[in-house]
Amino acid sequence: MKRKYWLMLGLFGLMAGCGLKLDRDVNEHQARFRTTDASELYFRNVRSTAYEAQELPGNQMRVYRMDDRSRATDRPVLNLAIALNWQYDEAYVLVEPNGWFPESDTLQVAWEQPDSLHSGLYTFAFGSKENHFRFASQLQRSLLRGDALYHQATDGTRTPLLAQKAEREIFRKTMIDYYRLVELD
Repeated sequence: MKRKYWLMLGLFGLMAGCGLKLDRDVNEHQARFRTTDASELYFRNVRSTAYEAQELPGNQMRVYRMDDRSRATDRPVLNLAIALNWQYDEAYVLVEPNGWFPESDTLQVAWEQPDSLHSGLYTFAFGSKENHFRFASQLQRSLLRGDALYHQATDGTRTPLLAQKAEREIFRKTMIDYYRLVELD
């Protein structure tokens, strides 16, 4: 009986150690894109089952998007994708706004901490892989703190963003998968 108890306790500890670290905070200024064989194997064999994969012909890249991501068009939605570039052993996180957002080169997201004493504004300039990483990591940090997020239009009006628990969770899981893929966990 004692032996079964210790075995179950050991298995529980092992499973807890292998779980997603949903509270992972990463410095957005320390972008990393290099993958390893081990991290790619783990992602492809374990985590990719939660994703929809799309091959990009001609550039040796496969893009992964969460199966459960929001496809809403009546409100602002920011989805993430993970682009795995197997030719260069790199991975990139991509911020994908839905069609609700106006056509623009930049995107502004206001954040407010629950105590309402602290707030700020993230500005995302589309383009480089570093900008995508930085912006996604900033949003991840805000989600971990429990901040309220809003799309801020050029006229100053705000619309809630990532307000639904399921959207926030999918965003966080994608970032955790990305961090693990580039070994930032």
